[in-house]
Amino acid sequence: MRRSASSRAALALLSVKAFALGALLALTVGIYVNAAAELDSTPPSAMNMDAYTQVVQKKMADHECSVTGFGADQVPTSALVRTPHGKLRMVSFDEGWAVFTGDARGTLVAVCLDEAPPAR
Repeated sequence: MRRSASSRAALALLSVKAFALGALLALTVGIYVNAAAELDSTPPSAMNMDAYTQVVQKKMADHECSVTGFGADQVPTSALVRTPHGKLRMVSFDEGWAVFTGDARGTLVAVCLDEAPPAR
């Protein structure tokens, strides 16, 4: 049985479409597998802490700080503030409040129960 030219062209077109679909599928699966492998190789966040995070956590523990505040029976007396230059400073609660309200530059990190050291 002889195939006509149009049936051969249709078969060729079908083959090209199947090849393109297969290539797209292989590429998609390859990208997914690669992304999944990278996620699995990421170390736990506790082991991946940067130096800044470690400094913040140490200061917070040393000065009894909280990022969410304290109950009504405890009044914070100081605050941890990150300056616009990235330095972490312990300041009075009033200075921390000024940063929080936008009256002073920086970012409020936490409020603390420990007294702020005297200003230099």
